[in-house]
Amino acid sequence: MNQQQVLDVIQIALKKTLNSNTDHPLTMETDLLDEKILDSLDAMVFIMEISELTGAHFSDDQDLVAAGLFKIDTLVKYLTDLA
Repeated sequence: MNQQQVLDVIQIALKKTLNSNTDHPLTMETDLLDEKILDSLDAMVFIMEISELTGAHFSDDQDLVAAGLFKIDTLVKYLTDLA
């Protein structure tokens, strides 16, 4: 996947997670947790949606927050590197 495809998947996952039809304005600097787009429960649902949509595997023992995977730039890089 390229960067735009990953951003599209992130938007889809956000919509599913938040049960919303609204696109969230995202930039590469967006932090989904710091900007309170997702709370801690939503964050786990979001990761499950990303996994389902992309086939990406996130290790159960990996600290996703410490890894920066709720920051758009880090998540995009992680997902594009899998391709």
